[in-house]
Amino acid sequence: MGAHDKPMAAKGLISYRCRGMWGWIMIGATDDAGAFMEALRSTPNAKRETLEIWNGKQYVSVAQS
Repeated sequence: MGAHDKPMAAKGLISYRCRGMWGWIMIGATDDAGAFMEALRSTPNAKRETLEIWNGKQYVSVAQS
C-alpha cells in the first residue's frame, strides 16, 4: 500500500484524491465541490469522474459515495 492509498487530509478535512497527469493529487477538503476546485488548482486537466473520497477503509469514486 503506497501513500496514495491512505487518507492524508489534515484533521477536520475529508481525504480526497484525483487522478492527475503524473499520478494522484492528494486533497483535503470539506466537501466534493471544494475537493474538485483544489484538484483544478493542481492541474487544469482534472476530471470530476476521477475524484475519489476516503470512505474509512479505501478510496472510492465520489459518484459511489
